[in-house]
Amino acid sequence: MSSPPSMLRFTDSELEDRLRKETGQAPIAPAKFYSFTDAEANTKEQIQKARSHPWISPEVPVRGFVYDVSTGRLREVFAGGETVTG
Repeated sequence: MSSPPSMLRFTDSELEDRLRKETGQAPIAPAKFYSFTDAEANTKEQIQKARSHPWISPEVPVRGFVYDVSTGRLREVFAGGETVTG
């Protein structure tokens, strides 16, 4: 069985090129797919963005998780670097 598709396997420009090649059309601009190569680092970045957003009260808990499609496990990622698998 082959591995499932993953956003970790390509950049935005690679996906744009593939879509253009397979459909014969360029993706509608401004298309941005927000690909990333490191799920944990991206999750930490998203946590920080949410925590620093002026519309989100500091009292609102912000948490981030990474789902492992191979094992079915969910791993909590903390902005400080520690992780918890459950």
